[in-house]
Amino acid sequence: MKVYGFYYCDCIYESAFALHSLHYSLKGAYRAMKEHRIKTFNDWRALPNQFRKPFLDTFPKSWRVRSIEIEY
Repeated sequence: MKVYGFYYCDCIYESAFALHSLHYSLKGAYRAMKEHRIKTFNDWRALPNQFRKPFLDTFPKSWRVRSIEIEY
């Protein structure tokens, strides 16, 4: 059985990717990734201007979707 995992890395220089959620379809995994990226951007945008720096320069984040083969 094939499932799809949505992975997230909050800092590409200091940490590794972590599995955020599992989905039965590729579309579901990409939907979860899109929602998470929008939430991350909105959280950054809600910061006061004196603390806000360029989004991708200050926060080198990364997202990915990978397929996982499950044996049962």
